[in-house]
Amino acid sequence: MTTETTVIMIFIGTLLIHPVIGENLWVTFAIATILIGTLLLIEYISINEKNLIKLRLSVDALEMLLRQNGIENIKDVQWATIEPSGQLGYLLTNNKKFATKEDIEKIQHALTQLHQIKY
Repeated sequence: MTTETTVIMIFIGTLLIHPVIGENLWVTFAIATILIGTLLLIEYISINEKNLIKLRLSVDALEMLLRQNGIENIKDVQWATIEPSGQLGYLLTNNKKFATKEDIEKIQHALTQLHQIKY
């Protein structure tokens, strides 16, 4: 368990005693829900760093691998994996994907049609 998990579990354990001593049950549930939501948010935020630690890869090393693959900003990557061969696999966000030959041909065809309509 992480430090955050441990602290929130202690808080929840402390809260569980309140209904036993006669305090408001709904307030206890509300506070417990807020604490659990906070824990889930913290875990979600830190999941990427945990995965990097498992791979023994720093954020700087990941950024270096991305730059070696021609990616300037980590925000341009939708997801990335380290392949069994040690190579970096990645998928760029839709706005940063490279144009294919087919995409360029479609644009050229559309421009040709526009040029023919104009004249």
